[in-house]
Amino acid sequence: MAPIKGLMDPGHNKEYQALVREAAWKGILEALKEMNPDQLFLRNEDIVEALMDIQALVISSSNQADSPTKLRKTCEEFAKRLRFKTLAAQANDKEDGPLGEVIHLDSMQ
Repeated sequence: MAPIKGLMDPGHNKEYQALVREAAWKGILEALKEMNPDQLFLRNEDIVEALMDIQALVISSSNQADSPTKLRKTCEEFAKRLRFKTLAAQANDKEDGPLGEVIHLDSMQ
């Protein structure tokens, strides 16, 4: 399936994407640091859900949300790219190490 042109087209301005990505990551880290200045806890599921809310808001105002068919195709393409980006990030973590010490709270019960 060819990517849908428009908002979800991965060929758009890479500098703009980097600027938005860095601002989002910085905002997340700053907000979490305000909650607990001594330790930084990344609650993956909550962060993913919050970012998904933002993505839904952005996509809802685009041409890709004009019809259920367009939206489904956009979401399918997004899911594919997310899988590839996740695998690439995992490979990078193995080479360079993760962001820091990772403690999975669900395994501490």
